[in-house]
Amino acid sequence: NDVTEVWSLVHMATAGKVLGKLKEFNKEYGKPIQATRFTNASSHVMKQGSIANDRLQDTLQPILLQRAKIDFLSEEVPEKHEICVWVRPSKQQAKMYKEVVQANGFLAQD
Repeated sequence: NDVTEVWSLVHMATAGKVLGKLKEFNKEYGKPIQATRFTNASSHVMKQGSIANDRLQDTLQPILLQRAKIDFLSEEVPEKHEICVWVRPSKQQAKMYKEVVQANGFLAQD
């Protein structure tokens, strides 16, 4: 996932009190972590990204409910039910889909 998505979710949930403004977040966490995703990243970049990732996890740990903590609620939480509903795309959605498929060299079926 994109680390900006993490910032967005936490920012909304905490009224911006945990991770600060996006510019600050990117400087401290986002850019170092994203830099590690490049195949040609140096060992220094990898180490800086790892440090930033660890600091981010330490910052978020107190406010995130880990899956292991939900185990004690398993008897109290109702069973999850998923329903999949298939619908036809609107004309606009079908047009856009066809354009994307054709632009990427795939065959579109009408």
